[in-house]
Amino acid sequence: VCSPLTRTLQTATLCFAQQHARGVPIVPLESLRETVNYLCDARRNKAQLESEFPTVSWADGEVAEVDPLWEQYEKVYGSAVEYTEERECKHFPSLSARLASAFAWILA
Repeated sequence: VCSPLTRTLQTATLCFAQQHARGVPIVPLESLRETVNYLCDARRNKAQLESEFPTVSWADGEVAEVDPLWEQYEKVYGSAVEYTEERECKHFPSLSARLASAFAWILA
């Protein structure tokens, strides 16, 4: 299980290539992302990621087509041009809920 951000998908597919080749799935999970503060923390659309990482088990994870976390914070704070400070780090209830969601998925 890994974050659906490009950098973590690259790391997971490289580091676990042998296990993945033997059938161990790589499952992206939105709630395992790093904090969502700056534009570099936004992810690409799921369709783009699926085409770049076709062997990742997209159906097994919980990844929306468009980045729901980035969209949520853009609604609250505005675009990355308009607001250049931390986003999620200022909103601990959202961060706590996301962490609880990640643990619930892992323990299910």
